[in-house]
Amino acid sequence: YVSSANDSCLTQDIEGAKALLDENDVVDTDGDGIREYNGIPLKVRYQTSTNSVRQKTQALIKQWWGEIGIDTELLNHDSGVFFGGDPNSNDTYQKFFTDVEMYTTGPSIDPQQHLSNWLCTQMSGKENTWGGGNIFRGVALAAGGADRVTGDHMGMLATVMNAKALKMALSDAGMDAVVLSAVDMPAFCETFTQRGLEAHLDAGRVVVFAGGTGNPFFTTDTAAALRASEMQADALLKGTQVDGVYSADPKADPGARRFDTISHDEMLARGLKVMDEAAVALARNAGIPIIVFSLEKPGELARILQGKGRCTTVTN
Repeated sequence: YVSSANDSCLTQDIEGAKALLDENDVVDTDGDGIREYNGIPLKVRYQTSTNSVRQKTQALIKQWWGEIGIDTELLNHDSGVFFGGDPNSNDTYQKFFTDVEMYTTGPSIDPQQHLSNWLCTQMSGKENTWGGGNIFRGVALAAGGADRVTGDHMGMLATVMNAKALKMALSDAGMDAVVLSAVDMPAFCETFTQRGLEAHLDAGRVVVFAGGTGNPFFTTDTAAALRASEMQADALLKGTQVDGVYSADPKADPGARRFDTISHDEMLARGLKVMDEAAVALARNAGIPIIVFSLEKPGELARILQGKGRCTTVTN
């Protein structure tokens, strides 16, 4: 939780917290003072660095949690270890192997700057074209001074998580699906090979690609165009926040003109930023049309697949 003014949690309501837990059947069934959820006792591990003020804060919070039926284990670690960043230590704040951490690494005790990177409003969803800020992107991290290669690697891992979730949804819908990753991780999914791709397609499976191209500095757009070329796809569908390709950003320029059709070359010449240039060039060289449509409109993907819907077709 982040409040820019730290003014939304000034009222403590222990009784209200108890009532909320009771309403959701999180109750103490064995009389030991600890509530259970689905038979599992509510226990929290709460860690911070060794500091008298922080230990007093921990004790106070433990007391409050105890009043509402939550058992709390307090941990504190030497500051040199906690903030040291030793990759071989499990007691650093970066590892976060506990339920709750308390620390500050800046001049202010307000955690807003750190926590603002992890907001519920930044979860991936339809409203942000499944591109929420909680998913790592190398470009964004590099802009903040982080290493671009490491950021891109983290982004590739995020696409594997998304691909696994999509495969699960497809399987639940009765479809035979498989995830092929450009990054070798056999414990989680198959590694992409051309031969494997062809075998799965011949077997009638839905193939979900993951891991981008397997290389940093290449976007998922480029990875999609590359895989579309390798599987000789009839078209490459690009779902975005607007219903096609415009001469300018329609959200910023009300006079932007929408194209029903446009060539790959004209799209590149105009510098239109619907997809990155490498992806458009790959699709152009493979003779693959790009269909740009909006994910904001419910059911639009199904309409596009039926040859309907509102879109821009990018062709040679």
